[in-house]
Formats: sequence, C-alpha cells, structure tokens
Amino acid sequence: MTIVFVTVVVKRILLPGLHDYSQHTHLCVVRRKRRNFSKQATEVLNEYFYSHLANPYPSEEAKEELAKQCSITVSQVCNWFGNKRIRYKKNIGKFQEEANIYAMKTAIVATQSEDSPHTPNSTGKS
Repeated sequence: MTIVFVTVVVKRILLPGLHDYSQHTHLCVVRRKRRNFSKQATEVLNEYFYSHLANPYPSEEAKEELAKQCSITVSQVCNWFGNKRIRYKKNIGKFQEEANIYAMKTAIVATQSEDSPHTPNSTGKS
C-alpha cells in the first residue's frame, strides 16, 4: 500500500467588493513535483510493452507483477501503458527503432537461454 501525501494550503484572497480577508477563504491543493520512474522501471515497462506489441494491454496479474518489479502502484502501471500506447501510435516511425532494440534484446536473451544447459548434470552422462 502506497501513501500519497497532499498538502492543503489555505490562501486568503481579497476579492473585489470585499473589505477584509475574513469574508472569504480559498482552499487549494498544492501538488508535489512530478518525478520520472527509475531507469530500471522504465526498462521493465518498455520490455513488456514491446514484447507484447500486438496486444499491449497487460492483464490484471501482469499489472500487479509489473508494479511489484518497478516499485510503483498498479494505477501508475495503467497510466504508463495508456500514455505509451497513445505516444506509440502518434510517433510509430520514431518508436520503431526503440521496438527493434527491445526485439534484439529479447532475441539475445532467448539465444543465451537455448545455449545454456537445461539439466543440472551438464557432463552428458545419464
């Protein structure tokens, strides 16, 4: 569970026609400064996005797993994917290069896992 703190500030604004501040009080919410996700979190999200490009809509279970891996909330994962899909569609040519990079990374990882022995006994004896 993540707790988000919001600071409430009471501002006193003297509106036209009022003679003192006691007649009107204005509440406003002060938002915290926007922060980017860590490079590692962005990498994890991009890898998922580009490896599921045909259907870049993670299941609820996948969203929870991604949130856990990235140390962010499920809501943040949903927002990131929504924004990424929109930006990808707007700039499909620009993102094609990024997609190719992630495709190469996936292929390299797959090749490395094929080359590694699958059994604990790698001597070849049964």
